[in-house]
Amino acid sequence: MSTTRFVMLTLFTMLVAGLNFPIGKMALAFGSPFLLLAIRFIAAGLLMPPFILTRPHPRGGAAWLKLAVIGLFQSALVLGGIYWSMQTITSGSSSLLSSTNPIWFIIFNFVLFGTRYRSGQWAGAILGFIGVAITQGFTVQLQAGFWYALGAGMAWGIATLADVKVGQRIRRMGDGRLPNAVRRSCSAACQPVSRTPAF
Repeated sequence: MSTTRFVMLTLFTMLVAGLNFPIGKMALAFGSPFLLLAIRFIAAGLLMPPFILTRPHPRGGAAWLKLAVIGLFQSALVLGGIYWSMQTITSGSSSLLSSTNPIWFIIFNFVLFGTRYRSGQWAGAILGFIGVAITQGFTVQLQAGFWYALGAGMAWGIATLADVKVGQRIRRMGDGRLPNAVRRSCSAACQPVSRTPAF
């Protein structure tokens, strides 16, 4: 792939990912967070069966449980927390707080698995926290959305950690498409606990 094409695709991906937050914020005026997620994931999931059915499937309950756990954290909790947070805080704050997942990945990997990191890596994590603190005005907001977005970042970090630990096996199960289907199912299943939609 040429450098120009790579840069253009990267910028396009950043644009699409960044627009998710303001568009999601506007969409909350018409429906509940999990309803929006269910619509989004079901629409995307309708395109996936031809790719999933021809791929190897996990064998045994343990393998399916791993997929379900990753799906729960990666989509249901992460995106649910993001959408719920934007009910009380700005989409920009939600984006920044939920994007702390690399920092939480390092912390959870160290605490749960004893992984050793170099001083430079810890310095990067500390600088990341400082950067988030600066953008939030060095204050802990009292709105529930602050904690939802921060929790989304934590869930994202846990999901990434879980994917790393069982990643090779999951990637053999349909190159990530099967886990995506499980994630969408988890998000759709969470819809009944959300508030009544406006449409």
